[in-house]
Amino acid sequence: MLSHGLWDAVGVTNTDSNELLSRFPSLTPSLEYSMFGKVFVTFLILTLSAAHAKEQIASAGSKNNPLVGSWRLVSYTDTPKGGKALKAFGESPIGQFVFTDDGHISVHLMHNPPAPKNADVDPDPDACVPAWYCAYFGTYAYNAGDSTWTTRVVGGNIVTYIGTDQKRKFTIKDGRLIISETYTVDGVSYFGERILVRSTRVEK
Repeated sequence: MLSHGLWDAVGVTNTDSNELLSRFPSLTPSLEYSMFGKVFVTFLILTLSAAHAKEQIASAGSKNNPLVGSWRLVSYTDTPKGGKALKAFGESPIGQFVFTDDGHISVHLMHNPPAPKNADVDPDPDACVPAWYCAYFGTYAYNAGDSTWTTRVVGGNIVTYIGTDQKRKFTIKDGRLIISETYTVDGVSYFGERILVRSTRVEK
């Protein structure tokens, strides 16, 4: 059996080495001392690592990730402590969140009607340009432990988001995706809540 000398040389853990040997029991000590042996073992390790990666991606698929799919925005409010809710995207906002099972995300929010003249101003310091339409995209990771997802923002019209990780806390209740956060602007505490429902296909 191969000793830990070769495992260390190619960065293999005890768990990986045991799995490798269980799959390839014919590996012998003589293999350890040849260049071919090191190349061969490294190739096998990379193959196993790729297999593990595929298994991890599969485990984050639609069966285990409740976010996967398309969601339609029905409410977007920011309420100052002790005050009235502000509706920066109007009474009936338009929006869509799309989560793919391979870890990509696309977010779109639009005021209804678009380009309003007398709309509520979004108090969030990470406002969009223009203010009546927000969009960003990137990759995301779902964390079942604390009911959050974190987006790695690649692009969009929220300039301060680009290249950052944006974490969101959510709950899913009665078919609704509810995203909530608390933030402070100029000493005033706001509670932000966004509510979405699963999108349904419109038949022509």
